[in-house]
Amino acid sequence: MSEREFVNKNFKHIINIDFRTKLLMTMFLSLTVLSGKVQYRYPIFLFAISVVPYLLLLDIREYGKCIKGLVLTSAAWAVSEFLPKNTDSFLQGILYMAAAIVIRMLPGIMAGYYTFISTSMSDMTESLRRMHMPDAFIIPVSVMFRFFYSIREDYKNINEAMKMHGLTFIKNITDPARILEYKLVPLLVCSMRTADDVAVCAMTRGMVPGSKRSSISNARLKVLDYIIMFLFAGIFIYFVIFN
Repeated sequence: MSEREFVNKNFKHIINIDFRTKLLMTMFLSLTVLSGKVQYRYPIFLFAISVVPYLLLLDIREYGKCIKGLVLTSAAWAVSEFLPKNTDSFLQGILYMAAAIVIRMLPGIMAGYYTFISTSMSDMTESLRRMHMPDAFIIPVSVMFRFFYSIREDYKNINEAMKMHGLTFIKNITDPARILEYKLVPLLVCSMRTADDVAVCAMTRGMVPGSKRSSISNARLKVLDYIIMFLFAGIFIYFVIFN
């Protein structure tokens, strides 16, 4: 599977936004959701903006993660809003803490996952270059993300091989050593090989600091990108800084 096939699958997305927009959206959404002001003063609004990353995941056909995230966020929001607050139950305290962690952290994590999984390396590199980032930053980030893409594929292949041999987690839950032997060790070996391959790939693509490179990417900011950036920036400024 090529890089762009891995990222876009079939190239038919309703929402097609630039990497810079995704990055700023993730940053502002994470900071807004992490703010305690929004959670306690505007719970309905918090739930509304927390749903945004899952709608974006739905657009790239990550249905499983979208449904799981929505269920977790909805359950956490229901616990924080409708569970009685004036009790000294230890279990209830644990539920409140878990709900707060999910509400404040999960939307930002999902937005970051969407940014990572829906952007090809060529688009990300070109976007960073247009942000006037130095090559000393762009090259390590590009190599790191290519490494993550390759490791994800290796991890899927290892899981499929384990299932073919009946080495599922449920069957081996009483023997964790087998999970480590058949999953962790092959993953470490693949990681070392992948690191070398990615480094060589970067060199063959001419990723050298200070050199000008052409790009096939058509990354550019469109009207939708400006709308999303100003919307999330406005939400962050109003609800977190001035409210």
